[in-house]
Amino acid sequence: MRQVVKERGFATVARGLKMDDSRLRKKVDPDYPVRLTLSDFINIAVLTKDARCLSEILADMGLMAVPADKPDDDASLCDRIIHQQVAVGNVAQEVQAALADGKVDANEAWAIDRAVDVAIEKLCALRSELKEMAEPRLAKA
Repeated sequence: MRQVVKERGFATVARGLKMDDSRLRKKVDPDYPVRLTLSDFINIAVLTKDARCLSEILADMGLMAVPADKPDDDASLCDRIIHQQVAVGNVAQEVQAALADGKVDANEAWAIDRAVDVAIEKLCALRSELKEMAEPRLAKA
């Protein structure tokens, strides 16, 4: 967390937290007895939009954070096709990265699984879009 705050600027982050700069410096100093509260930790992560520390916690639990997919209602059919193809490409990248050392660990398997889920979601969104365009409209069950 100290690195995150240092990169963003102690004064900038402290101002965003409505905290004194020197107090923030002490809270992120591992050698100082004043510690960050959970609320401080979350507020810094949200303010800086930097998930590195959260990712470290999740990694210790064998988990991984990925950006949430935001639906784009204005996306064209062509955009949806491209997004789906990119998602499939991401699956291939995850598999390639996992196999680079000749073995797939739990974190890599989870990342592949998540990439597959995203690709499936994109493909289902594309299918839904196409069904809505179908003439005559398909009866909804």
